[in-house]
Amino acid sequence: MTRKKNYSKQQLIFLILLLLISLITVIGFGTLKSGFHEDEYYSYYSTNYTLGWNMPDGEWVDHSRYFNEFVVLEGQEFQYDWVKTVQSWDVHPPMYYWFLHTVCSFFPGIFSKWLGLSVNICAYLISIVFFYLIARRLISSDKHPYAAILATAVYSLSASTISSVMFTRMYAVLSACILISFYLHVKAWQENKMTHPSFLLPMAAIMYVGYLTQYYFLIYHFFLTASICLFMLFQTKRLKTPFIYGFSVIIPLILACITYPSSLAHMFRGYRGTEATDNFFNLSNTDERLFTFLSLTDKYLFCGILFIVCILILLIVIYRIYRIKKSGKKLLPLINNNAFLIVLFCTTIGYFVAISKTALLLGDSSLRYILPIFGLLLIFVILLICKLDNDNIGQRFCGKLIICLLGFLLLGNIYHIAKRNVLFLYPETAGKVEYASAHTTVPVVYIFDATNSWCVWESSLELFQYPQVYFTSDAVDTAFSDKTIQESKELLVYINTMGTVDTQIQRVLNSNPSFSDYELVQENKFCNLYRFYGSSVSQ
Repeated sequence: MTRKKNYSKQQLIFLILLLLISLITVIGFGTLKSGFHEDEYYSYYSTNYTLGWNMPDGEWVDHSRYFNEFVVLEGQEFQYDWVKTVQSWDVHPPMYYWFLHTVCSFFPGIFSKWLGLSVNICAYLISIVFFYLIARRLISSDKHPYAAILATAVYSLSASTISSVMFTRMYAVLSACILISFYLHVKAWQENKMTHPSFLLPMAAIMYVGYLTQYYFLIYHFFLTASICLFMLFQTKRLKTPFIYGFSVIIPLILACITYPSSLAHMFRGYRGTEATDNFFNLSNTDERLFTFLSLTDKYLFCGILFIVCILILLIVIYRIYRIKKSGKKLLPLINNNAFLIVLFCTTIGYFVAISKTALLLGDSSLRYILPIFGLLLIFVILLICKLDNDNIGQRFCGKLIICLLGFLLLGNIYHIAKRNVLFLYPETAGKVEYASAHTTVPVVYIFDATNSWCVWESSLELFQYPQVYFTSDAVDTAFSDKTIQESKELLVYINTMGTVDTQIQRVLNSNPSFSDYELVQENKFCNLYRFYGSSVSQ
């Protein structure tokens, strides 16, 4: 008993130290974050929506009019119904935006990366704790005393997990919801309380929160619920137990739909829901999509050794089947004894395949869609290796194999951290903002794509620096009639790259006879910044 208490105390100390190290790490990367993905701007905009940004065409817009759409103004704090209404116009549930709006409401008039990061950091720390709790329950502490805490270190310091914190969207919160949910299921299963209110009530609560955070939570819980119900049916041979559990899953979904009726339209009639359905049933792109997301998993979770891990898993499965046949053991009891290993497999693989088939392909930034399941995927691999220790041969090298694998992944993660191989930092934005702040006296024009005006958000940090900006679409190519543009000696022009850039450059030149030349200042994702000037202005 004394030894167990000392072990628990030691593990608690290690967990607290890991939480501190992880907190320092993400705060450090937070200081390095200089810019935002366009979707991150949308998080602030749709959370703190003031008047509504209908892109003006042929009009000067003051700084405050643009800036105020991204911050909570005094008197507009804690307007949760309004946040829900704004989200109903798009394709997302409101829970994450309620969290972000709450934080922003305490700092009216302020736009800061730390407002969004604070929400993610809280979710990140919660994820670490529940990852550890899951690992400690599923991995034998007697045979592998340090595997749980070492696996937690790998998860908390992985490039994928840190990237989710740096991305001001709902995926860090979704990760926390998934890990909390899975922990509740593991605990209830091990304590034989799957139909007890002490499990069903918190499970229903996290189901409600998870569904209203991201619809992907429903995909995760579908595979979790289906596999658990099958095991319940397999164990009890009765419908009562899976029925009670399944009914307890459905009730919070109904409550969530009552809270947010737009969710059904989002999933079944919205443009993202329709697009996801089309992608899912399009078999022609399956190999490309699976390869894309497997590559991201290999790069950001397994540090380039995913192929080796897959071969190792295959060998373990073959070895275990061989040992089962040789020993003459019956298969059904073994399946029952490895219930949550199979549940982990069904949940992680089911989620991974479903998301791979339906998510947007956006390069490395598509990592956000699969990283919420990475914690469970890592636990599955470690738990599968642990199944080697059930015989004399396995006991001799299982522990060493786990330590070697986790040690390699931890060192790989430390290397990624040292090299700053983390997504969503946008260090190049710092120079762009500095350039904008140094040219606040120069008139600024933004020529946006008439069919994709939201792309303007990409340059918001730069636009925040200017006292005013003239917005116009590329739907016309006639010369500007505005006197400021016609008479200025120097002009900064953002031109979207989705249209005819050369035509718009000529449009600017035709508008001001004093412009004798122009230069490309910078290239962005959706637009380029050009500087137009006359002979009287130095280059």
